[in-house]
Amino acid sequence: MIQRTDRCPQRCINIGQRLLSLKWALWTDADSQLDIDGDGEPKPLTDGLILIRYLFGFSGDSLISGAIGSGAERDTAEEVEAYIQERVPAQ
Repeated sequence: MIQRTDRCPQRCINIGQRLLSLKWALWTDADSQLDIDGDGEPKPLTDGLILIRYLFGFSGDSLISGAIGSGAERDTAEEVEAYIQERVPAQ
């Protein structure tokens, strides 16, 4: 929590709190975007591995083999590739 002092009037506190809430909103949105397989949670050993494989040019079954989380919405290579391509700018 930001506290008021003589050097930080109420206006500074308000601006600081708004920036913190904006940062939190952006972080939360980024978290949801990083859930590549759609299992409800971005995880390094599933979503992170898929993204790294994609960036190294993997596609098809080699992209998702052993990297799809349990209960994933997107569990085919086509669905995963389409999801990533919507979010990664064309090269």
